[in-house]
Amino acid sequence: MSIIFNEDGLSDVNPPCVVQTFIDHGALLYKIFVVGTRYHIMKRPSLRNFSDTRWSNHPTIFFNSHHISSCDSAPSKLSTLEDGDIPPREINEDLVNKLVQNFNQEINMTLYGADIIVCGTTGKHYIIDINVFPGYDGVDDFYQQLSNHISTHVQTS
Repeated sequence: MSIIFNEDGLSDVNPPCVVQTFIDHGALLYKIFVVGTRYHIMKRPSLRNFSDTRWSNHPTIFFNSHHISSCDSAPSKLSTLEDGDIPPREINEDLVNKLVQNFNQEINMTLYGADIIVCGTTGKHYIIDINVFPGYDGVDDFYQQLSNHISTHVQTS
């Protein structure tokens, strides 16, 4: 992945690629792991804030997201806030509950994950990724929940 700070940085990447706006989120990513109607919210490190004007002429940064946001990622310059950076905001669990209910109905899936960030300035929540059957790292009783979910699903079918 890469973070492009200015128009000159566009020449650093080769199409085809996906482009999205970077949202400052206080170096905190929320992973939502869904099993049936239950969900788990796990906090993971993420990219630091980059909206400050001092970054406008910075060269493109290339990185592997697994080195930044996995459950065992070591802190790095890319994931550590500096003095004066806007800190992370907590996720709105009521919003997550509604999101999970809607996703379960709309995408007709019961095993998936979603990555959500919360803008440090506005508090808006952004879904940045949806994962089909993610790794469920950190969900301690995942296999028991999966077994219960399958049993319930088989009994109601």
